[in-house]
Amino acid sequence: MLRWAGVLAVNQGDYAGARGLLEESLAIFRELGDKRGIASALNNLGYVAYHQEDHVRVRRLYEEALANLRELGDKQGMAIALNSMGLVAYNQGDHAGARALYKESLAIRRELGSKQGMAHALSGLASVIGAEGQGERAAQLQGAMMALLEEIGTTLDPTEKALYEKTATALRVTIGQEGYRHAFEAGQRLMLEQAKALALG
Repeated sequence: MLRWAGVLAVNQGDYAGARGLLEESLAIFRELGDKRGIASALNNLGYVAYHQEDHVRVRRLYEEALANLRELGDKQGMAIALNSMGLVAYNQGDHAGARALYKESLAIRRELGSKQGMAHALSGLASVIGAEGQGERAAQLQGAMMALLEEIGTTLDPTEKALYEKTATALRVTIGQEGYRHAFEAGQRLMLEQAKALALG
């Protein structure tokens, strides 16, 4: 119940309240030796730390969550944690680290057949690739990712959407409005495997 109360507080933007509830929940899960509960609480605390801009703590929380999820063999949870860690690494300027994390997340999502998850990983990789100066390729990936989300009828979560929009704005400056539009539309026409190859190439 404490964890769900913490999640509710997160959804309401009460990050300080959420942190207290989730830390209580984590302590109980540790006492019980419940690795799945521990991993879930750590992931939620990581999300809170991210929004509180606690850069050191957020990385540690996600790393511990991922370690527990690997022990459990929870591939879905691993992919989510990897994507979150990729976002943290990207925002800290660790582009090589972010790329590796997003790539592993993409590989797991592909194995699981999760198109939504693959779209999230592609979005992160587009931001990394754009930051490394490959504007046209990044815009193509954004187009492929948006086409995939439209196909399955879903959207990015607010945190990922903010990064997507920040990347798109930067790309329109670096390759121009027309260059971005042409590359984005070319990306929309890619098949999923072509988009994956573009991201990993």
